[in-house]
Amino acid sequence: MIGKNLRLGVQEGLLSGQVGGNVLGAADDLVISGEVHGNVDVTVRKITLEETAMIRGFLHYESDEFAVLAPGARVEGGMERTEPEQEDLTPKVAAERWEEAKEGLLSFGRVVSWLLLLGFLGVGILWLVIPPQQSTEAADTLVAQPLASLGLGFALLVATPVAVLFLLLTLIGLPTGSVLLGCYLILLYLSPIPVAFWLGRKVLRLLRVSDPHLVLAFMVGAILLRLLFLLPWIGFLTCFLTAVLGLGCILLAVASRWRAA
Repeated sequence: MIGKNLRLGVQEGLLSGQVGGNVLGAADDLVISGEVHGNVDVTVRKITLEETAMIRGFLHYESDEFAVLAPGARVEGGMERTEPEQEDLTPKVAAERWEEAKEGLLSFGRVVSWLLLLGFLGVGILWLVIPPQQSTEAADTLVAQPLASLGLGFALLVATPVAVLFLLLTLIGLPTGSVLLGCYLILLYLSPIPVAFWLGRKVLRLLRVSDPHLVLAFMVGAILLRLLFLLPWIGFLTCFLTAVLGLGCILLAVASRWRAA
């Protein structure tokens, strides 16, 4: 026996004992087979009073369905059902909700975008600092062979997904396709680094900064690319050219080092 009030918050509830006070709360499916000395005020989907149920007070329930009372169930204080409030979704309310959802998605997108930028800056700085003698080779290749970088990068950007898809569709080529896809995504993520370094070095030299530090040149270029990516139409074109040139110059630099070795 519960001598005081009972508060519910359950999916399925069975009240088979005695409650000395009131029963309050919510449940999806509530079954009462015991005795309640006070009132019952609940929000439910379905409420059932079995034949042994006894409610000495008032029963108020909010539900879409009427209560199921077995023969012998007693409610001494009376009973009332209230239908849940149905919100009228007018075009104005729908538009307001859409605007709220869109604003939330845009805010989330901005946060994710800036986190990705910070991660990219960290990876780029590691690229430039860990092997400082080799880190500028891709950017130098971009300056020396811009057309070759553009052509090779475009071929890789377009042909690699086709080759990966073909390999993944065959059981034999599945491992090779998975490895190729991983390498492609890594190179695609790294592709803006040499372009950002080249752009930052170019801008700093135009500002008459002689022999700019590698990290400073990269950060200036990365921020400029980020701002260009945000522009409509120009941003898409800049992103595409950055990926193409970055892929091309990285592969050309790797091939050059391979030949030298």
